[in-house]
Amino acid sequence: MKKAFALLMALLSILLVACGDEQPVATPDTPTTVTATPDEPEPTTEATQPTTTLANDRFDPVASGDLIGSWTTTITLDGAMFNLTDMEAKVQMTLVYQLNPDGTYFRGVADEEYHTAIAAYGTAVETFMVDRLYAKFSAEKAIEGVSKKKIPALWEETEKAAAEEQAKRFVEGLHLDYRFSQLTSSGDYYAENAILWFSKGDGSYEPCTYELSEEGLTIVDVEDPKIYKQLKLELPLLLTKA
Repeated sequence: MKKAFALLMALLSILLVACGDEQPVATPDTPTTVTATPDEPEPTTEATQPTTTLANDRFDPVASGDLIGSWTTTITLDGAMFNLTDMEAKVQMTLVYQLNPDGTYFRGVADEEYHTAIAAYGTAVETFMVDRLYAKFSAEKAIEGVSKKKIPALWEETEKAAAEEQAKRFVEGLHLDYRFSQLTSSGDYYAENAILWFSKGDGSYEPCTYELSEEGLTIVDVEDPKIYKQLKLELPLLLTKA
C-alpha cells in the first residue's frame, strides 16, 4: 500500500513539473478590420469649345461676315474748319468703324490719338491767331511811322500777352473736344437690309445706310449728318479696311 501511494505521488510530481514548464500560448491581438477604400478617380478635364456670347439677338455673324473688321478714313483738321483763311497747319487723325464678330462696335478716334490731335490742333489755332494779331499790330505801327526794328519789342511789351489770352479764349470757344467727340460711340450693332443699326446710350438704335464694294465700306446716310459735316467729312464717305 505504501508503495502504491509513493508511486502515485511520484506521478503527481512529474505532472506538476511538466505543467510548470509549459510555455504560455500566445493569444493574437484582436484583429483590426481595415476596409480598403478604392482610390478616388482623377478629375478629368474635357476639352470644350469656347462659346461666343453675342451682344444682341439681332446680330447675325454669318450674314455680317463681310462687314466685320476695322474700317478707317482720315480726318484732317485745318483752318478751313473754322474759316481761318491762310492757316497752313494741319493735324490728322484716323476715324475708325470697328465692327466686331460678337456684335459690338466702336466708332470714332482712339482715345490717345484723339486727345493728342485735339491738343495739337488747338495749339495750331492759337499760334495762327497770335500771328494774325501780330501782323495787324505790325501793320498799324508801320502806318504810325514806328520803325520796323522797334515793332517786335513794342509787341512784346504791350500787346503779346493780351493777344495770347485772346487766342486762348477763341480756341476755348470752339469747344473742340465736345464738337469732335460727338462722333465717338460704342455699344452693339446689327445689319439689316443695307442698314447698320448702332446702339445709343438711351437704348435706341441709330440707322446708318451703307454700301459694301471692292473699294470698301461706304457710309451713305446717317441720322445726324451735321456731326460729319463739322469735321469736313462729306457723305457718302468711303472707309477702307485696315
